[in-house]
Amino acid sequence: MDKKISRVHLILQLSNLLIVGLGNIGIRHAQSALKVNSLKKIFLFDKKKSKVDEFIKKNKNKKFIFVKNLYKLNTKIHVCILSTNSDVRYKILKDLIYKNEIKKFILEKMIFQNPPDYLDI
Repeated sequence: MDKKISRVHLILQLSNLLIVGLGNIGIRHAQSALKVNSLKKIFLFDKKKSKVDEFIKKNKNKKFIFVKNLYKLNTKIHVCILSTNSDVRYKILKDLIYKNEIKKFILEKMIFQNPPDYLDI
């Protein structure tokens, strides 16, 4: 299957998205996610709850849901976008893999800072 077609296929099948980290790039991911009609819920998490509250206040949409505990989502996530600093990304990714049902991950920037972390994941 053509890579372009498979990406489109993935997007069309999304219903639940998790975005971890609401810095400048994470906010852009969240805003762009609203354009995906198949998305039913967009779960948002940032270690600073005030960032999530501020974003939801400015971007009122019923699809946005604040996540209080990142490791007890109690719902199937189709894609998780990790928009965090690379120094914490490995631990967050590993914990998410073992504590939740998440089909796919999108990792941005430099993925990890330590080469052994690549082999472990």
